[in-house]
Amino acid sequence: MHAEAGVEILLHNLSHSDLVLECTPDCGESKPIMARPKFSHFRGISEQIWSSTISHTDNSTCRELGVSYMKPYSRTQKDYLDYQVPIGISLDKVQPVIVDDLLSSLRFRSNDYLKLLENKDTNSCTINSVHFPLIALLIPKWLANIDDSGKMKKKVVVLVSGRGTPSNESMRMLDNSTKYTGRLIEQFLLQEYPEISEVQLLHSTTNLFRYDENI
Repeated sequence: MHAEAGVEILLHNLSHSDLVLECTPDCGESKPIMARPKFSHFRGISEQIWSSTISHTDNSTCRELGVSYMKPYSRTQKDYLDYQVPIGISLDKVQPVIVDDLLSSLRFRSNDYLKLLENKDTNSCTINSVHFPLIALLIPKWLANIDDSGKMKKKVVVLVSGRGTPSNESMRMLDNSTKYTGRLIEQFLLQEYPEISEVQLLHSTTNLFRYDENI
């Protein structure tokens, strides 16, 4: 989206697809598996992750975090490419983020879920890293399409967070908020993409699932 001359703005409406977790169950020598917070646990888990990244000296400043990388997979070549792209943040430098009652709090792939059901001793897991799959694809493409010829342009990313109306009336709208996911993505972008001049966070208290209400 083009604004005034010299400024490029990317507006991204956050959803629950913007956050994927790599976690290790507490059952012995378990391998890391992928998961997403369940709808009514989205804010609680993302806020817990955010709190672990906050500096003890300044509650508004994140620590310098590690970055997670992954090789892109090419469907045409049917193989992984020979380079890596940043996909999220690693939590190996912060206080461990542990999710209790993981089967009630997290959503797993079907195969992983069945394995966890079989192991009745598994009650919690540790989150190793946080992935932002949509942003990881969107930002490089956006930057590559910006024409910087002639005059350097200011690059601004606007992240719009919100919360949706749950189908279960006993659940609170607040619990599925993407507010803290926006804060985590902000830190990731500012740390990994120095060419981005500014990241703005806008939080909507209306329906997350209706674009016209959020924007």
